[in-house]
Amino acid sequence: MNPTTVWISIVQCYQMLSLYIYQNVPVYKFLIVVEKRIKGSLVKDILTREERVA
Repeated sequence: MNPTTVWISIVQCYQMLSLYIYQNVPVYKFLIVVEKRIKGSLVKDILTREERVA
């Protein structure tokens, strides 16, 4: 499993989740919070990786 295929499968799972979520708004509100936290940690992860490379 190379990172690209992992990322594609994550995106596909996310798309299926979002379809399900739009029908369940309370869950959607909860996942917005989770998504913000994940994006924040991903951004930190990318930044630290770039610092290591630089």
